[in-house]
Amino acid sequence: MHLLFHTLILPLLLVIYVAAVRKSFAPLKRTLLDVAVIAATCVIMVLAILPPEQKIKLGRDLRGGVSLIYSVNMPAGADSATKSELLKQTIKTLKNRVNPQGVLDLTMTPQGEDRIEVVMPLPGDDVRAAQKAYTDALDALLSKARLTPRELDAALEAGKATDLAKGDASRVDQFAALQQAWTASRTARAAYEAAKGAGKQGADLDALADAAAAAEVTYDAARSKVQTGALSSSRWSRVVVLPVTARKGEDRDTAVTQLKAEFPSAAAEVDTALSLYDAYAAKRTTLDDPEDLKRLLRGAGVLDFRIAVTTQNSLGVNIEELRKQLSEGGPIAAESPVARWFKINSIDEWANTPAEREMLQANPAGYFASRGLVAGAGPDKSIYVLLWTTPDRSLVHETGGKEWAMKQVGRTADDLGRTAVSFQLDDAGGTEMGRLTGANVGQPMAIVLDNQVYTAPNLNSKIGDRGQITGNFSEKEIDYLVRVNGCTILYGILRGQVATLTGCYPQKKLVLETIMMRDVVDSIEKEKQAEIKKAKPGKRKRLKA
Repeated sequence: MHLLFHTLILPLLLVIYVAAVRKSFAPLKRTLLDVAVIAATCVIMVLAILPPEQKIKLGRDLRGGVSLIYSVNMPAGADSATKSELLKQTIKTLKNRVNPQGVLDLTMTPQGEDRIEVVMPLPGDDVRAAQKAYTDALDALLSKARLTPRELDAALEAGKATDLAKGDASRVDQFAALQQAWTASRTARAAYEAAKGAGKQGADLDALADAAAAAEVTYDAARSKVQTGALSSSRWSRVVVLPVTARKGEDRDTAVTQLKAEFPSAAAEVDTALSLYDAYAAKRTTLDDPEDLKRLLRGAGVLDFRIAVTTQNSLGVNIEELRKQLSEGGPIAAESPVARWFKINSIDEWANTPAEREMLQANPAGYFASRGLVAGAGPDKSIYVLLWTTPDRSLVHETGGKEWAMKQVGRTADDLGRTAVSFQLDDAGGTEMGRLTGANVGQPMAIVLDNQVYTAPNLNSKIGDRGQITGNFSEKEIDYLVRVNGCTILYGILRGQVATLTGCYPQKKLVLETIMMRDVVDSIEKEKQAEIKKAKPGKRKRLKA
C-alpha cells in the first residue's frame, strides 16, 4: 500500500494540483500554496524512508557483499538456445537446493553463455549483533550441558566428578557411580601391576588381571553413559530448526521439553538461547559468511551411493549399541569406524498408506527390518538408516578421491514393462559403480543426496556406467526419483567450478581472488593468449601487462 501511494497516488495528486487546482488561485496565494505543497511533499517523502535502516536497502557496493562466478560445463556442440536453457535449469536447481524457502537474500543471474553469478550481501550491524547475542547464549548453554573428555578426566583425577552434575540431581548418581568405577579400576590396575612387578605368576596373577579387566569394563560403561548424556551443538541445531507447528513428537516444543527434562540445570539457558535464536532468525536474510555460501553451493545436489547395513550383513557392527547411541545422542554420538546413520529424506517415500506411515513412526526398526534395512530414531524422533562408510561399500564424492559425475537421468521401462529410472555416469563413475555393485549383488544400495537417504533398492546385478532403479513405483515415486537424480547432475556441472570470488566492501577496493577450477583457469589463459596473438604489435605489450 505504501509503495502504491508513493509511486502512483502521490504523483497523480501532484499532477492534478499543477494542471487544475493551482490555476484557480491568485498569484500570491498560488505562491504560498506552492510552498505548502512542496513542504508537505518533502515531509511525506522523508516519512517514507524512516527509519532509514529499515526502509532503505543499500546496494552491494555500499552495504558490502560477495559475488561468486561459476563456470558451467556445457555439452560439446551445444547451440546458444541449449546453453541458455541449461543455465536457466542450473539456476533453478541451485535455488531449490540452496534457498528453497526464498528467505535468503541471494541473487543468481546468468553471465554470458556458460557462467552464473551468485551475489550475497553481507549481514548488517543489527544482524551481527543478534548473531553474537545468540552465539554467546549458545556457548553458555553448551558449557553447562556439554562435557569434554578433558574436563571429565580432570574432575576424576581430583575426585570431584559429582561437581560436573552442576546441580542436576538426576545426574549426580551417574557421576558418583563413575567416580567409584574410576577409583576401582585404578586400584585394580595398581594391584595387578604391583603383583606383576613383584614376580607373581600363575592363578594369583590371572585373578588380579581378570579383576582389573572387569573394573575397567565397568568404568568404560559408566563413562559412556555420562558422556552420551551431554548436549552437542549438532543436536541443538536440529532442535531449533524444527517447526513450531507439526505432528506431536516432530514439533520444536516437544524437543525442547525433552531437552529440559534431560538437562534441568540448564533449563534457563535453553529458554534464553531459544529466544535469542528466534530473534536472530527473524532478522537474518543472508548467510553469515561467504564460506557458508561456497559450502552450500558445493554441497548442493551431492549424490552418493552406499551399501546399506542389513541384519544378515552386519559383521563388525554392533547394531543395538549404535541404535541406543542414536536414540540418546543423535547420529554424531553413534561411534563406528565402518558405518554411520543417515537421515531419511521423507517418510512419505517409504510409506504408501496412512497405516504404513503410522507403523513406521511407531516402530522404525521393525518397519525397515521387513525391508532388510537397519533403522533407528534419534532424540528428535527423526528416522535414520544405517549405511556402510568403508570405501569398498560406497561410491562418494570426497576430497582427494576419484572424480565422477552423473551425466544423464530419465524415465525408462524394465524387463517387466514397468516404469523405471535410468541413469548414466561418466567413464570414471561407471568404473567405480562396477566396482561397488559387482561385489554387493543382492544387497540394498542407498541413494544418498546431500547426506539424506531417498531410496535403497536391491542390486539385482552388477551396474556399469548405465543402470536402472526398478521396483513397484507409482508415477509419483518415479517423478520423485527422476527429480532427485536429476538434481545431482548439477554436482557434475558445477563441482569445483568457482572461477572467481569478488568481494565488495563499503569504501574499500574490490578484492579479486582466484579460487580453483583448473579447466576454467586454463580456458581463460588460452583466451588471453589468443587475444595477444591476434592483437597488433603495438597492442601486444599492453595486453601482456
